[in-house]
Amino acid sequence: MKKITLTFFALMLSCCFWQVSAQTFSGSTGAIPDNDPLGITYTATASGLPAASGIADITVNLSVNHTWAGDLIVQLTAPTGESITLFDNVGSTTDGFGDSSDLLSTSPLDFSDAHPNNPENMGNTIFGTDVICQDDGICDYFAADDLGVQEMFATLLADMVTNGSDPNGNWSLFVSDNAGGDTGDVAAWSITFIPPNPVPPIINCPMDITVGTDAGVCGAVVNFTDAVAIDPEGGTVTVMQTAGPSSGSVFPVGPTVIEFTATNDDAPNETTTCTFTITVNDDEDPVVACQDITVELDANGDYTLTTGEVIASSSDNCGIVSESFGIPTVNTVDSGVVPFNFVASGLTDTPATLTNPGMTGADVTVNIIYDGDFGGNGFEEFTMEGPDGSIVFSDSAQTGGDCAGYTGSFTVPVATWNGWITTFGPDLTFTLLEDLDVDNICTNDEFQLLADVTMVAPGPATIAFDCNDVGPNNVTVFVMDAAGNMSSCNAVVTVEDNTAPVIACVGEPATATGSATESTVTAIPDNDPAGTSITLSVTDDVTITDLD
Repeated sequence: MKKITLTFFALMLSCCFWQVSAQTFSGSTGAIPDNDPLGITYTATASGLPAASGIADITVNLSVNHTWAGDLIVQLTAPTGESITLFDNVGSTTDGFGDSSDLLSTSPLDFSDAHPNNPENMGNTIFGTDVICQDDGICDYFAADDLGVQEMFATLLADMVTNGSDPNGNWSLFVSDNAGGDTGDVAAWSITFIPPNPVPPIINCPMDITVGTDAGVCGAVVNFTDAVAIDPEGGTVTVMQTAGPSSGSVFPVGPTVIEFTATNDDAPNETTTCTFTITVNDDEDPVVACQDITVELDANGDYTLTTGEVIASSSDNCGIVSESFGIPTVNTVDSGVVPFNFVASGLTDTPATLTNPGMTGADVTVNIIYDGDFGGNGFEEFTMEGPDGSIVFSDSAQTGGDCAGYTGSFTVPVATWNGWITTFGPDLTFTLLEDLDVDNICTNDEFQLLADVTMVAPGPATIAFDCNDVGPNNVTVFVMDAAGNMSSCNAVVTVEDNTAPVIACVGEPATATGSATESTVTAIPDNDPAGTSITLSVTDDVTITDLD
């Protein structure tokens, strides 16, 4: 008795991830009825496979012990009733039933076009010519017009997809012996259903978006385009937003994640998602206005001022989280000594820089020390312009003659100074302008700028005033929102001391308060009109006007 092993393969597909796990079925084995067209049938019940396109491949493994391979017929039938013949009297066709040369030994039946045991491979097509090789190296071929089994599988599965057939249900593997005088049995069988590989759509979301808040709103209206997607297999795709507010909504301050999902229309379980982030930054400063007030010291000479007393109004698009008074500090800045720039004809533009003077909470006075040929009685001018090109200082009436040394100053308002810092950066450059009447004749042809910049930073929420603060006091109030945006305003707080002093002259009557105490314990006589008495000694020479 010779053992034959029949192995059938369907056309394989590339794999990445399966939607449903492969399902393999096997079962009982037994004798193949001799010369019985009813044969023996094995059933594999597939379940959970997606309809219509639920199978990408089927692998059938069949191991048979039989005395005459040419008598065998093997068929596979789908739940739809469609059937393909995998093995039908394979071998020589002289008698229609094959002969003993059809016996298989170590080489299983293979339906590929490059089987290693096929010494007579003729370079067939991908489906190839089905070959049986026996242990003597002789290979028998199917007739040229036989349909290769791989192509049979492919045709079956394609028909099921085209017809929308459900692959779930009973698949039957039928084995029969169609001639008498030979015996055999099925030693092993299995059927494996391999689901198709999902090919999800490719989706692209818009880039991340960052915007500032809309004026007066703690958020911003943001418009964006939908994600776009394609099906690599050429089908149509539906794209839907699955997370986050829709385009044109008011987005809150902070990050918001938007998600889109693409779904292949022909395979609802083939989906891909993408996300992008919309970030709204609160870049709007609070609005605050101060009011001047007058306060009065109490009898102890104190007064505690709160921010609410000097804030006339305040608001912010996202709400104010803190209010505080400013703490002034003085930053002294110095340009250093700057030599004049000269050309052959006289003084030319000469810049000087105050490095990082900082914002100010008060007007800034810039002092100038200069020397040189400025004794020309009105026609030699020391003229300086600010960072914005405006003239901040001009003097042509120096007294003392040439090379005598001079001083001057100019004052820059708070708003102007801070505007320069905002516009031109942390360093401020002032320029001594050209005057060709000023000659290079002095030992010290130079100038220097010096300034005390009163910087104010947020500090405490209260200020304590005492008698040293009587009169007008400049205060700065800062308000800040949750994003750290800050605004300030200035107010004048006038401190008054309206409590009159108390004075007592020597020799004059004066109101005074005193006390005397006697702590001796004395019993009160019972039923005695005379009772008892306690004496308190008052040593001061005063007139008692009230006694408690």
